[in-house]
Amino acid sequence: MNQKEHLKTKNEVEIYQVSNKKNECYIDSFLIYEMNMNKILEFWYSKNVSKIEEFKYLILLGLEKEELLLFSKKNERVKKYMEDLINLNNDPRFMEYMTREEDQRKCYNTDISIAKKEGIKQGKIATAKKMLKENFKPEVISKFTDLTLEEIEKLNE
Repeated sequence: MNQKEHLKTKNEVEIYQVSNKKNECYIDSFLIYEMNMNKILEFWYSKNVSKIEEFKYLILLGLEKEELLLFSKKNERVKKYMEDLINLNNDPRFMEYMTREEDQRKCYNTDISIAKKEGIKQGKIATAKKMLKENFKPEVISKFTDLTLEEIEKLNE
């Protein structure tokens, strides 16, 4: 099966969990979302109104400038975004400030940073849940996980 055929068989969104060879989940709350942008963009080109509404913000990521302008006529938020984006891209100060590669690198670094923070937080939550099952006091759990007592109480409910 070639890449194009493979993408057609996949859902719009696939959700994965990290597990070991025995298929035991490593962290329950850590999910990986894979977006099939080819399939999602098909909704736009086939004019599937309900699917366009469902995936509109992902669709925006894959459209060309002219298509975005068409989309923005129906949505005030997108229209404002497009106006700001066009103004920014026409600003010579911005164009000199950052190359496309620098922008991509900064976006990538931001995504990695956010993912690390979220992963660490989820790890702390998983540890706190295990400690609660072992009847550790919330104060002790807080000390070792840096979670607040309020966060630990919510886990205990």
